[in-house]
Parts: sequence; structure tokens; C-alpha cells
Amino acid sequence: NKNVADIFADAIRLSFDLYEATEDPEYLLKAFRFSEKSKASILWQHMNNDFALANAGIPKERLEEIAQIGAQVNEAKEAISNSGEEQNQAQQTTYFNLKLTYEKAINDLEQYNPNYFQLKYASPKIELHRLIEKIPDERSLLIEYFYDDQDLYIFVISKNGLKGIRRAYSPKLATSILALREFDVQQYLNDQGEDNQTYIAHLNLLYDNLMAPIQLFTSKKERLVIVPHGVFNYLSFDLLAPASAIEDYR
Repeated sequence: NKNVADIFADAIRLSFDLYEATEDPEYLLKAFRFSEKSKASILWQHMNNDFALANAGIPKERLEEIAQIGAQVNEAKEAISNSGEEQNQAQQTTYFNLKLTYEKAINDLEQYNPNYFQLKYASPKIELHRLIEKIPDERSLLIEYFYDDQDLYIFVISKNGLKGIRRAYSPKLATSILALREFDVQQYLNDQGEDNQTYIAHLNLLYDNLMAPIQLFTSKKERLVIVPHGVFNYLSFDLLAPASAIEDYR
């Protein structure tokens, strides 16, 4: 899964490089599509595999055989967690042998059944005009985030089309998000002191990196639809606003 994530991150980076070098919006659209696919790739692969097995014209007997091996893999995996130390090594050996058998069966299907391969690895193409049609009005905005260990990407979609921004990603963003989850918000809203300033510092860091860069697009908008990524899923974006004192958040 990590390799898949790295491939998508490289694809987004290269697409954005080309967009900044040429100002061709088609490259920005490619970067956005890769961002979308990166979020759904693992789930989509599992869904596609089940669909491909059922619709690729594979003989019923072979499907039943593969399903039986898959069930044995799951049983062996569960047995590992329930076994004692003396049995654990033998259970692990059984599990890995069954898993290899299952993976070989799937690999054989990919190699010798073109229909299965095409169905399994097909991916939906995101049509920008259809996405724009889903945006209800001029007061609404779709904002999607993607980041890797180098860059942070923000894609903004409105009735006017797609815009994109890239800036350096800082691990401090993740640190601030996780720190905010430990704060008792009500306590810090009611009290004054050093902890309040720490709370504000975390919020301002997140605002400066996640919302301030797209302020030009979000001004006068009444509805923002946020599509987060990674650790951003743990952030309440409605907390983010520019502030210098706790009173601003009250």
C-alpha cells in the first residue's frame, strides 16, 4: 500500500510541475484526478476484484476453489491470534503457505484471463464538468487536500472550474492536529494563560497553511465542502479562523 501511495504522490507532483511550467489546466486536472484515485485506490481494488471474479467468465468450479482457499486464509489468520506461543510458529507457516497459494491463483487469473485483468484494474475517470454540476450554487465550494512528505496540495472546485495551490508540507501540521485533540476546548475558552496561547498557536498554524492560501477563493462563500487527507481527517476545519487572542475564537 505504501508503494501505491508513493506512486500517486509522484504522479501528483509531476503533474503539478507540468502545470506550473506550462500553465496548461489539463495538467492540473491530472493532478486532481491522481489525488482522487489515491484516496479510493485500496477500496476500489477490493471492490473491483470481487466484481472481476464474478463477471470475467471464470468457470464456476475455479471460482469455488479460489473462494475456498480465501476462506482458509482467513481461518488461518484468525487461528494465529488464538494460538499459544508453541503453536504460533506452525500457524504462521500454515497461514503464509495458504496466502501464497491464494496469491498465485489470483496472479494466474491476471496472466491468463484478460477479461479478469481488465475488470480488476479498471478505474473510473473523474469528469470535471460532472463534478461542477454537483456544486449547488455560486456560494458553494469544494476543497480537497493531499499531502506527502514534501508538498501540500489544495484543489478548489467552484462553478467557475478547478484551481490548485502547492506549498511545502510541514510535519508540524500533524503535530498541531494531534495536540488539539488533547485539549479541553471549553476549559481554554473560559480561562486565560499560557495554555490558551498554545491552543491559539496550533489553530493559527493550521489556518495559515490550510485556509489562508485559498482565502481568495473562500471569501463570500457560505458553504465549504472539505475532502481531507490523512491526518487532516482528525481536524475540525470549522475551528480554523485568523485570531490573535482567545476572544476571537469565542
